[in-house]
Amino acid sequence: MININMYEVYENWRSGLGKFKWNLISTPFASSKHIVKELIFDDDLKKKTVDDILDDHSKDLIANQKEDEIIIFDFDGERSLDLAFNLNKEFMINPILIFAHIFHSNGIVGTKDMLNKLIKYSYGLKNESSKYGIFLDYDRFSNREYNPREFFNNQYRLTEEEMPYIQDFIKAGIDKVTVISQAPIKIDIKEYIDYIKSSELKLEVHLIE
Repeated sequence: MININMYEVYENWRSGLGKFKWNLISTPFASSKHIVKELIFDDDLKKKTVDDILDDHSKDLIANQKEDEIIIFDFDGERSLDLAFNLNKEFMINPILIFAHIFHSNGIVGTKDMLNKLIKYSYGLKNESSKYGIFLDYDRFSNREYNPREFFNNQYRLTEEEMPYIQDFIKAGIDKVTVISQAPIKIDIKEYIDYIKSSELKLEVHLIE
């Protein structure tokens, strides 16, 4: 059995986040301790590349990202983690994970492969720039029916408590917020976009069908 220190994993993701370190939610890390014991660490995890996930316009937005711009990515948890790791490696983007679910063996949100990537990727991160990206789990809630006898309902919606306030961006020197999301856009992020629109921050939204 491999001994995994989830506090260390949490600190790996938290390192280099600067003023955004408080946005990294500890719940998924703390709640995963009992599941980690069941994990089989596989070097052959299915991984998506940047080209697998993003279209050309998205890649242009990332390549041209300035230090006064932050990009929000909303894709399913595993793809968000693949993106977070690959964009950190290829574009030196510091990933801010905003996942708020409780890891549970029978949970609706969060797979064992997702937890595997959360752990493994944390040890390969580089904190060498002042560019940031926020990475969300698109599967945090859905309208799909489930059997409550078989599944633990750990779904959630993002609120102003989890996402950065406008003032947080301003204090961090952020002038523009870009949102890149799979379509259709989630209602909680639509509400957050409306919140950003109420400020003087620049905003760009790009959806991938």
